Amino acid sequence: MTDKVLIPMKHPSNEELIEFLYDESSPAKQTEIARHLNACDECRSQIASWDRVRGQLQTWKLPQPVTAPHRYVMAGSVLRWAVAAAVLLSIGFGLARHNAPNLTQIREEIRREVRGALKQELGIELARHVDETARCQESLRVVASRIAELERQRIADYSGLRGDVETVAIRTQEEFDRLASAQPQETSIP
Repeated sequence: MTDKVLIPMKHPSNEELIEFLYDESSPAKQTEIARHLNACDECRSQIASWDRVRGQLQTWKLPQPVTAPHRYVMAGSVLRWAVAAAVLLSIGFGLARHNAPNLTQIREEIRREVRGALKQELGIELARHVDETARCQESLRVVASRIAELERQRIADYSGLRGDVETVAIRTQEEFDRLASAQPQETSIP
């Protein structure tokens, strides 16, 4: 059984979702966000909520004015605009409150992203260190091999020099012996 590694999903910003809703983003961005919406229930429900509100606002019509004295008509018009503004403000406040970021979720997402970046950087540094260690070990092997070669050469040179010194010593001794036997021996006179 293989364990799946969950990759944190990067949600589009509210601005990107609004542009998607109103078909104002590029075709590539539209495709990317549509793909995200297919996989993300949270963003999909957000878009559906906004779309419902947009539909309600598009179908809402101002009531027909009732013929009344001029001052009542003006007060009614102002009241209607005040109610419409209050409704829009309430909807906006509700949407903002509903979409307020969850700080715990944001912290967790940042922590995951930082950990991922650190793991990647540490992996690169570890690979670099392993390569450098391998190069150092190879250099040490070459130096050790060269030292062993020099030691063998020193021993061979020492053996050759010792042989030469012994040969010179033997020949010198032979020459002394020959010279000593070639000289007449002095007789002592009593």
